[in-house]
Amino acid sequence: MQACCRLCTITRTTTTLRQDAERFNRAAPLVVGHTDNMGELASNTGLSKRRVDAVVAILATQYRANPKRLGPVGVSFASPPAPNTSEDGKAKNRRLELVQNN
Repeated sequence: MQACCRLCTITRTTTTLRQDAERFNRAAPLVVGHTDNMGELASNTGLSKRRVDAVVAILATQYRANPKRLGPVGVSFASPPAPNTSEDGKAKNRRLELVQNN
């Protein structure tokens, strides 16, 4: 497990990340970062962007993904899958997603 920051971790296995990195060199996925709703939109947008930049760096350095093929996007708390009313919900909202972009 690789941590890109205190609140966000990559939970995929090394084998899966290697397979993903190989696919990324053929496709151009978006790496989308999300946050919970604590704080202002601007600061959360910056936080989510820093998270995806860290993941892109990890994919490039450790898994040989071409960083020019990855599209880092920070969307803050714009798309929560869970309510931000509990710590569990907030934890689910702090995430990264790989979105196919073709």
